[in-house]
Amino acid sequence: MTQSRDGKLFLYINSFAAGAATLIIEIAGTRIMAPFFGTTVFTWSALIGITLLSLAAGYYAGGLYSEKEKNYTAVYGVTLLAAFLTALMIVYKNPVLQFSDLMGAKAGVIFASAALFAPCLFFFGAVSPLSVKYASSELGAGKSAGFIFAVSTAGSFIGAISAGYWLIPQMGIKTVFIICALLPALTGLAGIINLKRNVKKAVMLFCLMCAVLIISLTFSGSYYGRNVKVLFEKENHFGKILVFDTKANTRILMVDGTIQMYYDLVKNEPAAGYVKYLEKAAGFGGKKSTALIIGAGAGALTVNLEKKGIQTDNIEIDKDIAYV
Repeated sequence: MTQSRDGKLFLYINSFAAGAATLIIEIAGTRIMAPFFGTTVFTWSALIGITLLSLAAGYYAGGLYSEKEKNYTAVYGVTLLAAFLTALMIVYKNPVLQFSDLMGAKAGVIFASAALFAPCLFFFGAVSPLSVKYASSELGAGKSAGFIFAVSTAGSFIGAISAGYWLIPQMGIKTVFIICALLPALTGLAGIINLKRNVKKAVMLFCLMCAVLIISLTFSGSYYGRNVKVLFEKENHFGKILVFDTKANTRILMVDGTIQMYYDLVKNEPAAGYVKYLEKAAGFGGKKSTALIIGAGAGALTVNLEKKGIQTDNIEIDKDIAYV
């Protein structure tokens, strides 16, 4: 089959989208696991390792299939499947993380990385060798491999920069993963329609993916229970910030799933015991008139010190925490 110029363009766009989605998933993946495992070296090592292993397996399987079958729609079908699995991950991530947490920090983070990200990354990895086989019918093996991997890597670069500087801070993790599913789904579907093969099946698969995305939007949102009133919720470069009141008249500040401060709304004072110990520490070495707090947190220590007449300054790197 000889490709048209439009056919190669669709191929390059599809490779670019797959490369972008791969890096965004890798970067955003740490934020999914942070509430359970933190963003430690274990988390990064496990996620990078699983990403590389999944892509390697996908490269091998894609190359093997491309030699056995001369089906040019396969590259777009694999892209649609990768997009579908990315969307599906949004739905099942919470039970996987809860189960992985029982295994401990080291084993749990490896299992969670493999269960959540290996399926979609495997098929994203298969896109490149299938694309090379498709393009080599006209360009030759060496030239087509160079073009495809260059375009895919360029997509990975754009994805990495976009994820860290814009997508995650502005849109939140769930929306980012929906984008990672929707973008390659659109390029995969467009590629199949351009080839005019199996269009009905592609449209049906795309509609199924859209249904999964709608389900994920409906059921995979944050649920904090009926006895909780959420006052503030935002995700930025530093983590997911949540402030809520409970029926027990307690206000709680939580960052990345970890409670940072309890506040008693009845007594109008911090309920966390460590604040009192920090107050006592401030009195060591004689009477003080000023204090500097690095990391303002919920501001509880600041309030207590100023009640004692100690003028307090705060340094806080996160403007959203300062607002809270």
